Amino acid sequence: MTHRKYFFEDFTDNVDGAVYFADQSKIKPSGLGTIRIKLPGLLDFLLHHVLYLPQLKRNLLSLVHILQQGHSIHMFDGKLEVRKASEHSLVMRGIEEERLIKLQGTFAHAQHFSYNSHHEEGTLPSSLLWHARFGHLNCDSSTY
Repeated sequence: MTHRKYFFEDFTDNVDGAVYFADQSKIKPSGLGTIRIKLPGLLDFLLHHVLYLPQLKRNLLSLVHILQQGHSIHMFDGKLEVRKASEHSLVMRGIEEERLIKLQGTFAHAQHFSYNSHHEEGTLPSSLLWHARFGHLNCDSSTY
């Protein structure tokens, strides 16, 4: 779940249901889509069926949802690893901070990494073009 609509690569606002929280409150999602996550040293990872809740203050990942997508979760010594069940390759890493497991990585838009395949020449501002050419992961400092 995220409160940042610009994270989404694809998005639909046609979503039903509600998200229930431990304090008995609930929020109706305003949308649903896919987000690309970039972790240091790993391939981009697509999170599917991510809910958009503008009222949230932080982004949240559901470990149950990750398990339901066929991945395995390994927790040890304050660290978390998520691996693809089919090939056991590492797709996400997290570390315990302040009693939470925080994902080590950033939100990533494909356009920032592959200028030539997604954009006509000259359609990106020069600053984004240089970030794309050098493969900078997160030139706008939006962390996940």
